[in-house]
Amino acid sequence: MYYGTKKSLHPLINIFLSIFILISGLFMKDLTQIFYYILFINVIASLSGYLLTLFKVFLIFIPMGLLIALISYLISNDLSGSLITICRFGILGLTVVFSLNINPTDLSRSLNQIHCPRKISLAILITFRFIPVLKQEIGRITEAMKVRGVKFHWWNPLQYYQVLFLPLIIRIINISDTLALSIETRGFSVHKKSSFYKKVLLTKRDVFITFLTILGTISILIIY
Repeated sequence: MYYGTKKSLHPLINIFLSIFILISGLFMKDLTQIFYYILFINVIASLSGYLLTLFKVFLIFIPMGLLIALISYLISNDLSGSLITICRFGILGLTVVFSLNINPTDLSRSLNQIHCPRKISLAILITFRFIPVLKQEIGRITEAMKVRGVKFHWWNPLQYYQVLFLPLIIRIINISDTLALSIETRGFSVHKKSSFYKKVLLTKRDVFITFLTILGTISILIIY
């Protein structure tokens, strides 16, 4: 799934920021430190033009984080640890924000520019393209089962396995076969050099956002 706009950062910068934010968040153990780091990364995401994606992601991650924190509190009876759990889940959500704004086409071009092996670039491109296809197939299967009078119940996971998971696996196998034939008929080869008609260049905005993120992260690690 791709939520990016024309003002999205360079795809490789998005990947770097996602990994950097996740790793940096793991080094932060103090609740105050993590809290300020989340606020800072929210500002970075907003400056990057990802405010709408930020809102959509946190609509999902906040309830999930609260649920996990509640379970953690019931098990350990540690409020501080539960709050840290919520914050860490928030950091994970922030990494997703940058990942969702990667344009698959620009990513493929960027990987070709840095002479990344074609097997890797093709696998990454297919992965990004396959997510919306997978979502569409799940919707089609669900609608088809509803037309046949099949109702899904959350208390019956076996029903999901029989009615949704098995047909989805069959559809994925069929799609993979079609994709393999499509690649073969287009003469794709991993042993030949790839070309690109449009370069994806780093901008001053990409450099500024990256520098600001690294500088801010180091400052938070030192100060708090």
